Parts: sequence; structure tokens; C-alpha cells
Amino acid sequence: MTSTGEVPPSTTTREDVSTELPGLLPFFDNYPQIVYTKSDPSVGTLSTTLFQAVTPAAIIRARTEEHVQAAVKAARSANLTLGIRSGGNELAGRNLAGTDKGFLLDMRSMDSVTVADDRKTATIGGGILMGRLAPALADKGLFTPVGWHPAVGYAGWAMGGGYGCYSSMYGFGCDQILGARVVVADGTVVDVDERSHRDLLWALRGAGNGIWGVVTQLTIRIYPHPKLLNGTIEFQKEDWPAVLDKWAEEFEPNMPVEFAGDMYFRNPIRDKPEMVIYFAWCAREGEDLQKGYEYLERIRSLPGKATGSVAETDFSTPLSTLSVFAIGAFSVHHRGVVTNGISKAVASTLAHHWQSKTLYLGSPSHHGHGKAIEPDPGACYPLRYQHRLFPLVASGENLLTDQKVQLAVHSMADDMAKDLKATGDVFEGVANGNLIPPEDTDVDATFGKETVEKLRTLKRKYDPTNFFSGGYPVL
Repeated sequence: MTSTGEVPPSTTTREDVSTELPGLLPFFDNYPQIVYTKSDPSVGTLSTTLFQAVTPAAIIRARTEEHVQAAVKAARSANLTLGIRSGGNELAGRNLAGTDKGFLLDMRSMDSVTVADDRKTATIGGGILMGRLAPALADKGLFTPVGWHPAVGYAGWAMGGGYGCYSSMYGFGCDQILGARVVVADGTVVDVDERSHRDLLWALRGAGNGIWGVVTQLTIRIYPHPKLLNGTIEFQKEDWPAVLDKWAEEFEPNMPVEFAGDMYFRNPIRDKPEMVIYFAWCAREGEDLQKGYEYLERIRSLPGKATGSVAETDFSTPLSTLSVFAIGAFSVHHRGVVTNGISKAVASTLAHHWQSKTLYLGSPSHHGHGKAIEPDPGACYPLRYQHRLFPLVASGENLLTDQKVQLAVHSMADDMAKDLKATGDVFEGVANGNLIPPEDTDVDATFGKETVEKLRTLKRKYDPTNFFSGGYPVL
């Protein structure tokens, strides 16, 4: 996946734009160097979004807030669909919808990091990826919660909730947002913080993905770097029944705040499914890592053969390690549920699946507990009770062309979702928009009808024509 430092030059000509997307000509005449139409050889490198069902007619690689304002005005003037990309890894691809007759606004070059003098906040570009933000802070002895992968965009991650290995200790990503600059539908810039447009700040903290405007800048909380243990512990499929049963009984109900408990169930080698426990222990201020090492030994003593390594590190280094879990374009069938945790019934269901030796099934399981689920009236993110996300991503070779593979892949993910729901431990209709598809999402069940109505009122205030219609939640 292209990093922010590897932007190929545009070779798109005025004739290309005139032929392929004539409505974009006024913008191209002012900013030709950041426009890439489908015929540009570089567009394949730039359009590496996870969702590939739609190919944008053009990509605009914004470098400044002025570029973003001009792009919004150009799209409105020519009645073109505008999609927004930070990391480009949202599974449902909502912000790509309709861009085959419009363009994708790629924000990844807007990746600045400025630390305040008091070292309590940082101002970051709206397109920054985790893989740039984490080392920029770690090099200064600073920290903020991030997600798993270096290619994930911070803004989309945080505004959609923001799960990760540090949520239980510091709160979700949305809880770190203190302010923003947003280009709204008329092309003007709105400064958002506790003193100005406080209602929009509330909405951005958990319902902010692509429905209010283009976020060009965020101000976020940062912290002194804690002492951390980081790494992975893996168990192979034959050990899952005993491991998960004991996990459900002894670990899930009483998980320490210092440990988020995120997991990944997957079979990158098709006949060797693995359960990966992301071990990240954040020591409390003033404490050493002794409790973390003791908890690590408890997990390693689970039934079966535990492999993997865990060591003291900063929070930036593991991102490069986790990049082995590749993010890139591939065709999938996607389902998902939110459970009340790994209960005995959920544990049994997980152990029963992953039977295919030819098809892929992956489920990154994020755990909401600790500080992440403390009520926060200043943020609209609703999942403030103990829960686990189980996005279910299934795939197979020749998925798009082989009907038998399609049926098998769909059946595998659909059966898994059905069986998890049959446990009685699923919050029906509750979802996270970044990770769970519209098919399994009920916005009222997720946010509550009162919050949804408040969001709709704000939508009428900030985007009355629904120009930004491709994001989540759908209002």
C-alpha cells in the first residue's frame, strides 16, 4: 500500500479530464498536479482501498486545506459525487459509493504532526496514518491510543469509535478528539472545539465518518509514554475448545483495565486456523510491568501450545510487526455481530467454525471494557457497555467468477453470523460502522432513537442537502 511519502507524479492531461470527467476541468486548470484520472498509470497505485467494487473516475490527492475546499466546491458545482479517503480500509466502502461518476478525495498527504508546548495535545493532519503518527509521538516520549495497523487512517478510525490495544486504559479513539477543522458542504471551514460548534464536536466523536464534511485537521489528547508490554500469543485450532472455554470462564469476566484483550481468529494458511491474542499491557502511572508479566504467564499457561513473543517496547514498534497482517485489495463477503463478550456459548461457536481447508475466514475481535465504556456525554459513540466486535470476513480464490466459491464463501460467513446470534449473547442490530456491514446494522439499535434524532437535526444544520451522503451513520 502506498505510503504518504510515495506519491507518484500525475501524468493526467487536460484532454484526459475533458474526456473522462469534464466536470472536473475547472479544478484541474487550477491544480493539475494533484489530479489523477483512471487513464493515469499511477491511479492503480493510489487506489489501493480495501473495497474494490467501485473504481473512482478520478482521484484528487489533496495537499492543503485550500485543495480540499476547492475540491468540495468543484464537486458541488458540477454535481459530482465526492468520496473521502484517509486510510481507505473501511470494509463496506461507503465513501466510495458513486465515485465512478465522481472522484475520491485522498487525504493521505495531509499528515502533519504538531505537538503543543505543554505536550498534552497534538494537532494532526486529517489524512495521517497510524504508521506515521505513532513514531512521530514515540520519538518524543509521547503516546496516544492507536489501532492495530500502520496503514489505517487515524481520522476515520477515531471518528468511527477507535478500537485498539490501549482502549481499556485510555478510552476509545473518539475520546481523544478535542477539536477539528472541517470543510463543510459550501466549501467553508468550520473550527470545532468545546467553545465553538460544540454540537458538531459531539457528533464527530463517534458518528463522524464522512457525513458532516471533510476533516482536514484534528486536535487530540496525548500522554507521557507509558511502560508497555507488547506482542502476540497464538494458539492453533486443535487447542481452541479448551483455550476458549477457560478464557470464557476465567479471563473475559474479570479482565484488568491494563489489558484490552483484542484477538484475531483467522486462517492465513487455510488448513491451520490460529487464534491470535494481541498482548498489550499498559502499566498504570508510577507502576512497573510486574503485573503485566504475571498476566502474560497466566495466558501462556492456558491449555495447549502457546507460541509467539511479548516484550517491553514503545507503542510504535508493534505497528511495523502487525503489518504482517496485510491490508490490501481483495474480494470478500462481509458480515458481523457485537456480543456481550466471549461467553461459554460464543467460545463454543468460535471453536466449531473454521472448518474449510480452502476458504478464508477472519475475525478481528475488539473488546470494549475498562475506561472505553465509561459514559461520556461529550461523545456520541454509543457502545459504552462491555462488548466484543466480531466482523466476519470471508473470501476464496476466484470469488468474483466462480459461483460455487461464491456460494461457499457466503454460506461460511452467513452461518457464522447466524450461529453467533443463536447463542443469545449478541446485541441484535448493534454495530460499529467501520467494521460491521449495513446488512447487520440497525442505526436506532446502535445509537438509540434519541441520539439518532439529534444527529439528524445536526445533519440538517450542517449539511442540509445531504451532499456528504456516503459515510456512516446513514441519517
